[in-house]
Amino acid sequence: MYPKQFFIEQFSEVASEELLVKLSSEDLVDNAKEAIRDILAARGMSVTDINRVSKEMHKAQYRMARGTNECDYCGNLAKSNPVLNEGQRFCSKKCWHQARIAEVAVDLTEATILQAARKIRSGVCPVCASMATPVEVRYSYIATSIIIMSNQETKTRLCCVPCGRKENRGGFLVSFFIGWWGIPWGPIFTIAALFGNLKAMFEMMSDEEPSDELIKLTKNQLAVGALEKSAQIL
Repeated sequence: MYPKQFFIEQFSEVASEELLVKLSSEDLVDNAKEAIRDILAARGMSVTDINRVSKEMHKAQYRMARGTNECDYCGNLAKSNPVLNEGQRFCSKKCWHQARIAEVAVDLTEATILQAARKIRSGVCPVCASMATPVEVRYSYIATSIIIMSNQETKTRLCCVPCGRKENRGGFLVSFFIGWWGIPWGPIFTIAALFGNLKAMFEMMSDEEPSDELIKLTKNQLAVGALEKSAQIL
């Protein structure tokens, strides 16, 4: 990762309005965001104003209409049975919902999200109701094949360690018995699924903090809750 000074040099000649647009992007790394904040502060903007304008611009991105046949959320074509809402076009209700959820999520602070994620991690497993092990977003892998057709699938589930391992055992067995029988990808997909499940089953969860995946899930849940609370039920 580049140091903050690198980004300060890169952005020093960029107009403030363009910097605020960049700051509203989710793709920007932390050092780049800090550099932009330092530049804007040096130009006389207060921290409060930087945060407020950046959030407004970020939220406005989810209300922008492309004016084409593309989905205003995912960018895919939305010609067939598009969902139209407030001047925007979406390829499905899912994209419409996600756009509104993402807009609300802009107002959530990192501290709020992290606190909620920690609560989920130390709470009751939504699958078995146990509190013996941490609850996390866990992965399992499945490979299936029929002659010339092969498929690989990665499943995610919010659960405790034993429930996650149960999913891995199921994925391992399914892949072992019906994953090989496709040419040429069947064996390749199967080996990847078997090793993926084994690794997930025996991987030690040494990190005491919520994973990035759990934080993303928590952010989404909080945003959905905020929409429902404000009576904007999707």
